[in-house]
Amino acid sequence: MENTSNVKEKKTSKFKIVIVVIVVLVFLAGMTFAYFKIPSLNSKINSLIGRLPWISSRGNQSSLPEGVTSEKLDDLADYYLSIDMEEAADKLYLIKKDDEMLYSSLIRLMNKKSATKTGELIKLVRNLEGRDDLLVALHDELTKEKQSKLNEEVSKLEGQDLSITLRQIEVLLSSDNKHREELADIFNKMDENILANIMYYLDEEFQEQIYSLLPESKRSNLESQVLSVSSKKLQLKDLASLYESKPIAAAIKEIGNTELYSLEELGVIYSNMSILKSAEILSNIKDDDFIKDVLASIRREDSLNNQESTANKITEAIEFLKEYNQKINELAKVYEQMSPDKVALITEKMINNNNTVTALQWDSEPVFEVTDAVIITDVLSKLKDKTISRIINSMSTDNAHKLTQMLAKP
Repeated sequence: MENTSNVKEKKTSKFKIVIVVIVVLVFLAGMTFAYFKIPSLNSKINSLIGRLPWISSRGNQSSLPEGVTSEKLDDLADYYLSIDMEEAADKLYLIKKDDEMLYSSLIRLMNKKSATKTGELIKLVRNLEGRDDLLVALHDELTKEKQSKLNEEVSKLEGQDLSITLRQIEVLLSSDNKHREELADIFNKMDENILANIMYYLDEEFQEQIYSLLPESKRSNLESQVLSVSSKKLQLKDLASLYESKPIAAAIKEIGNTELYSLEELGVIYSNMSILKSAEILSNIKDDDFIKDVLASIRREDSLNNQESTANKITEAIEFLKEYNQKINELAKVYEQMSPDKVALITEKMINNNNTVTALQWDSEPVFEVTDAVIITDVLSKLKDKTISRIINSMSTDNAHKLTQMLAKP
């Protein structure tokens, strides 16, 4: 039993030795591989070995960097110890960054010649290394600050009124080239849909400047977006021509609210219609807030296109037409209570009188003239169909024919 126990103990002991040997061999193999593959580790190990007291001077010489003799190293050590401390530290700092092994060799030799001065130089070199880290940190902070300012500028241009953004971009593009790099960063970061809308209102000269600041992929996408915006604006202008010829009641159903079109789209439509037609439609809408919003959109669209705003004239025309329509409605109530024969007599006199009673004028030019014929036609159009038929029945054939034509006009 005792022999069996001894055998087991011997086997266990041998097994442990084998494990230890394997671990040591793996560690040595790993360190050897790292020594030859990792330059910084190689340099540090050589530096550490060089400081060992039992390493001979001959050993030191053999560990010198390739092409560097002990004489050259000695000359360099004397030179760096003789010149200004800060200048020497700068040179040693550059050597350390480029060749750690050469730096270690120099420091060892300089330390033998003058330990005090070498110690001070080492401190100065370390300070320079710390300064290098500080510069990196400062540069990173500066980069973040620039990025933050860039994001703020992009957000401002995208969020503020489009007319203000246009003017700011035109000023920047018209200035010298010192802003070009900054502008390139801004345009590259902006939302393409917003930038395309801006581009649509810019002159071709400014458009080309912006395109030149963009990479090819961004430029191609932006050109497609600008074409899309142009197509949509053209459609809205065509709609303006359509509504110009539509009856007032039919136009109000479609462009007298925001069910079909946004306020921005309505601004394009109304700004491309005649002032009088726009005023006729808006004067028959009871929602004052909607009218104010549409007028604001018209002003904005005219401003974006560098045109004199028609909004003020439309407002003036709305007031004129509202007052006129109110009087027509009051007269219609009166005429509804009169006998058809009397209304017929008045109508026959008025439909043949085209003399101007009142007019809406701009720059001393009449743009909307009100005659007797216009007044009586507008009044009769407000009466009940039964009342109108009795009035026409009491008129002469010629006048009845003429009145019928006037009432049939849109």
